[in-house]
Amino acid sequence: MRHAEILTLLSWDMASTGRGCGAQELAELVYGESRHQIAMRAEMVRLRKQLRSSPAAAGVDVASKPYRLTSAIDHDAAAVLTALTAGDRMAALDLYGGSLLPASEAPGILSIRHHLAAALRESLLADGSAEELFRYLQLPEAIEDEEAAYTALRVMPTESPLRAALVARMQT
Repeated sequence: MRHAEILTLLSWDMASTGRGCGAQELAELVYGESRHQIAMRAEMVRLRKQLRSSPAAAGVDVASKPYRLTSAIDHDAAAVLTALTAGDRMAALDLYGGSLLPASEAPGILSIRHHLAAALRESLLADGSAEELFRYLQLPEAIEDEEAAYTALRVMPTESPLRAALVARMQT
């Protein structure tokens, strides 16, 4: 799990700023405390070793000072944001598999997870179609989102079969 967190954080950094992360900053993002710099350096050694021995990770490596990916890694979080930026909410919903690394409690992952979920929700509330909002409401994180449910009802045609399902769900 730790390697997935680190790779996600470095990939997110590459897509957003591209400046990389020092050991202290990465330790804060992963462990929540900068005092874990030594543990982070050891983890990076293990991660590099695993990347070099894995055929699935061919061409992926982590440079240091600051830590950064040497090549881009495709991941759903960046693809969802790209789709939202392009105004393609349906593609964003197709790509959004739910909460990013749901078992992770790493502060950096929690931040990305929150940013991604908020961006998707706000895009849908601002300009989502009835179908897009209905799909969004099927996500576990949106089950109790009353604002999204009422927004979906407002934009949904009265004769839509989805309307009855949504009203029934809201009454339970």
